[in-house]
Amino acid sequence: MRTKLYLAVVIFLTGTCVGQTQFPRKDLAFGQVVAGDTIETQVTVTNSGPFTYGGTLFFRRDDGRTWNPLVNGQAISDGKLEISVPPGETRTFRITGLGLQSGSLMLFAEDLILDNFIEGNLTYFFKNGSQITDSVGLGSATEFYVATLPFENFADVGLALVNGDVVFENGELQPRTDANVVMRLYRDNGDFVATSNDQFLSPLVPMAHTAKFLPEFFPGGTQLGRGKVVITSDVPIFGAALTFLFVQSGTQSSSLPLEATPIPYFIRMTSDNEDIMEGDLAIWAEGYFIKGYLVMNTVNQTSVEVPALTLVNGQLIDGQLELAFYAQGEAFGFFEPGEEVSLVLEVLSGFDFEADLFNGLWVMTSLIDPASTLAGSFTIEK
Repeated sequence: MRTKLYLAVVIFLTGTCVGQTQFPRKDLAFGQVVAGDTIETQVTVTNSGPFTYGGTLFFRRDDGRTWNPLVNGQAISDGKLEISVPPGETRTFRITGLGLQSGSLMLFAEDLILDNFIEGNLTYFFKNGSQITDSVGLGSATEFYVATLPFENFADVGLALVNGDVVFENGELQPRTDANVVMRLYRDNGDFVATSNDQFLSPLVPMAHTAKFLPEFFPGGTQLGRGKVVITSDVPIFGAALTFLFVQSGTQSSSLPLEATPIPYFIRMTSDNEDIMEGDLAIWAEGYFIKGYLVMNTVNQTSVEVPALTLVNGQLIDGQLELAFYAQGEAFGFFEPGEEVSLVLEVLSGFDFEADLFNGLWVMTSLIDPASTLAGSFTIEK
């Protein structure tokens, strides 16, 4: 009963435009879409751009097969529906059906012109006849390679994961790469408990999803109260989590955030003239985009008096990591004290968050005198 309830509420799906990742504010992906006698879904979107947004809604279920629910009272065909949202306007898509049907929804933009943008959310409405007994809202999802889900009660949390690694071409979706997903369970004191049952997660083929209560992912009937699950994948995946409270009057539910987890590294940068900088780097991926922090602690084995926190930005596409960001402070004063610089670091191929060690190249350019540059190699290690 609990599994069926969760499957009817959250199964997560994602999509991509050029393979691997959706484009935020141009595409949207939502968790489980539910249509039935006791549950329905409303997806509300708005165009924040000055020109009309055009796109296609794709409905999928089970192993990625097409699904044709009613949308605003009309049956769709081939598992898709083209939509148009004029500038500044808001549209709601009410998804219903007979019995209990569940699937997933992706919205892809018809173009990447920066004069139209889409934002939206999803709401489940639980019903008893014509009366609404509960509702749960979800925002659009963000892809991750590593995510951590803390919880208060292990048995009450449902988790859905999906591999949305597809290509959107000529109005259709084409699969790309299987995802190898591992979940690790920890107690509230940080002690490791168990690794997930591989039959549910690896490989997770493109557009396939798995959705279960947390105890069903782990062998041996694990009993646990408070703790966390750490989810890792070798390709970007989406997820959604809900917690359910079973009370005498019925079931109350709420969504749980599922966000990318920072991964810490030691970084050593060596210049072509053999200067050495060492410090700490922490990064995480949200789809294409990398975010993080850098603190350089020593230069040529001399401690930096006031280590500065630097904001890191970049991208990760098909294993190629590129970081490009502004930096300032004592550690970067190779041209003159307090220099402001642009710093670019690149791992040319094969980057993933599971491996412990990577090598790459870097270039530093003065923002005061663009003709002043410094280059070299770097190593990052967990």
